Amino acid sequence: MNSPKRPSDLRADQRQAERRLLIAVILFLVIVGGGLILIIYGVTDALMGLPCLLAGVGLILLIYIILNLVERWVKDD
Repeated sequence: MNSPKRPSDLRADQRQAERRLLIAVILFLVIVGGGLILIIYGVTDALMGLPCLLAGVGLILLIYIILNLVERWVKDD
């Protein structure tokens, strides 16, 4: 016999996908960007570029947080 399937929570799946994409973008920026700087310019310049890459990560996180706050604010109404 077939057991009844649980209804899927599409909103939870969407939030999880958004978090995974955010993590992928951040890792790509830091690892690939830092790796390219390291390969092209060397260790010293890669260490000097790291604060810039982390500033980019901070901006991405800030945008993500603002959009999540706006989404929660709109849902409350």
